[in-house]
Amino acid sequence: MALSCQNLRVEAKNLTEQKGWVRKELKVLTTQRGTYVQMTSHGNADVIASSGMPICNAPTPVGVLPPPLGLRLEVTQVNGELQVRWNTVTGAKSYLLEFAEIPTSGGGDLT
Repeated sequence: MALSCQNLRVEAKNLTEQKGWVRKELKVLTTQRGTYVQMTSHGNADVIASSGMPICNAPTPVGVLPPPLGLRLEVTQVNGELQVRWNTVTGAKSYLLEFAEIPTSGGGDLT
């Protein structure tokens, strides 16, 4: 009985590994097919639908987003380097950071 259970465990492990490999391969193939359909359809919804692929809604602008809150500057161990952190803004995909060196007369406050 123990030998039989051990064989079943080994077989189950092998099947689980095989399932993981098949899933990865299916994801690659599906992505390739989707890319092919997107490139050859030029966004034509009828062509996309005829391929059996789902049609996504066109992206819509979210409008002007508020600036991030919780801006923090942290001094690093590298001379002259600061680490900048902030709270994320829902809907933001990227952030544009700008800075300027402003000579000060002593305190070195950042503005």
